[in-house]
Amino acid sequence: MKRVLPLPTLLAAALALLAFGFLAHDVLAPAASIALPPDDGGAAAPAFVVPVAAVPSAAVYTDMAARPLFFPTRRPPPPPAEAGAPAPPPLDFSLVGVVTGPGQTMALVQQPGQAQAVVVHVGSVVDGWTVTKISRSGIDVAAAGTSRPLRIVQ
Repeated sequence: MKRVLPLPTLLAAALALLAFGFLAHDVLAPAASIALPPDDGGAAAPAFVVPVAAVPSAAVYTDMAARPLFFPTRRPPPPPAEAGAPAPPPLDFSLVGVVTGPGQTMALVQQPGQAQAVVVHVGSVVDGWTVTKISRSGIDVAAAGTSRPLRIVQ
């Protein structure tokens, strides 16, 4: 009884034999030698010209700059703070009390190292901070574009 191999086995064997033949040819074939042109005594070799693609203008990249790849929000970082903006002075006083009455409102602030509290009104300046609002719960002060609330110290 004659045994017949299935077609996929025959194809795999043929491909293996073909691959072995290419490998044997590469290993056993002599290396080709490269013939160099004769030296003509220092004559300049011809220059090879490689065409360079034109660089696109910066306007092409505006969409990429608006949605940076490596930021989680895909938005550019906020611009740095202006170096010319002065920092507000330290807030070196505390609110001691608020006095409200018909027609007049004032606050008492205590500066460190001072024995007595200072009376301030809206518009008064204390250590570089301007009083902008006086209410029953406290005062608001502002300096160098920064506003902070002060509440009564207990």
